[in-house]
Amino acid sequence: MQKNERRLVGLIFVVAFNLRVGISSVPALLELIKKDLGISNFQSSLITSIPVICMGVFALTVPYFQRTLGRRRTIFFSLLILGLGTLARFFVTSYNLFLVTAFMIGFGIAIIGPLLSGFIKSNFPFRSGLMIGVYSLSMGLGASLSSGLVLPLTEHFKGNWGISLALWGVFALIAALIWQMFSPVESQRKSAKSTSFSLPLKNKKAWKYTLFFGIQSGIFYGMTTWLALTALEKGATTLQSGYFLTLYTVIQMLCSFIIPTLMDQFGKMKQWMFFSSGLVFIGAGMIALAPSVVFFVVGIILAAIGLGGLFPIAVLLPLRNTKTAEETSLWTSMIQSFGYILGGFMPVLMGAVKDTTGSTIAPFLIMVLLSSVLLTLSFSEKNEPSIDL
Repeated sequence: MQKNERRLVGLIFVVAFNLRVGISSVPALLELIKKDLGISNFQSSLITSIPVICMGVFALTVPYFQRTLGRRRTIFFSLLILGLGTLARFFVTSYNLFLVTAFMIGFGIAIIGPLLSGFIKSNFPFRSGLMIGVYSLSMGLGASLSSGLVLPLTEHFKGNWGISLALWGVFALIAALIWQMFSPVESQRKSAKSTSFSLPLKNKKAWKYTLFFGIQSGIFYGMTTWLALTALEKGATTLQSGYFLTLYTVIQMLCSFIIPTLMDQFGKMKQWMFFSSGLVFIGAGMIALAPSVVFFVVGIILAAIGLGGLFPIAVLLPLRNTKTAEETSLWTSMIQSFGYILGGFMPVLMGAVKDTTGSTIAPFLIMVLLSSVLLTLSFSEKNEPSIDL
């Protein structure tokens, strides 16, 4: 790999690190936040769902920003908004203010995601699996570190969860500076003339991939939101529940790099889709019905491996069905927009069902049902080699 390529890989890694931190740092602290702010399970689920829903709504604005500001400047400003929204959690004193920070975080992530996919398509057209692996690994690393360190940080700051959540905003601001200094200057005018900047709203395959993305996203955020709380309700301590969440995020992070890298070497997309969906189906079922800690942990491991594959697969699908970086960004914008809106409501649905039924395992039974839909979508995918266009 040449020096310039290593620089581009570094940029992907630095930017992607920040794309889940503002969401994944919250679940381990939900019990403390619920107590301090006096909110219900439904309201607490909105804390993690609002950013995801915003990620969906604002992804629709990507074509506008790509046309007017260009990819480079848009990513820079989005990182600034993401960082400032995260830092603002230091000042949170009410539930509504917390939702404002969630809104800012969701906006930043919504814009960066599709544009970063286009950046990968433009600079690494024949190594998209490996680069999506780097993207996913970095994103998972950020999620893992934030979810694993937020409790010790809160204890260090004598129960002040606002500080431990806000600190992660510094990384986004540093990433914005690095991106501005080292990202290549693009030819915006040429891009604007050669691209229609219209979403593939009439493409059936794009809608199928949107459904796939939305469901896997909903399961991921449902798992992130409810795993630690379910462990507590099953008798685990706060520290143990944090360890379970860290185990989940670490395995998911590693597999999000390993699986797309393997996809570049062998196997077919349909096979990897089915493999990953099947593991989530089994894992979520084991977590829900676990008679012992061993079954609970094995369920976490299987679900984490499966979800580690599902996200990069969902991101790779538009890359492997488009020809240009601009087209990739438009497909990704549509898929992530409607997909995140769909996925963002799922943890809320899980919280509402949990409040209504009082069932500890209700969220995970819903995940089993959703993963069965992913299995069906996997069967419907054409049986073709997993190679780049």
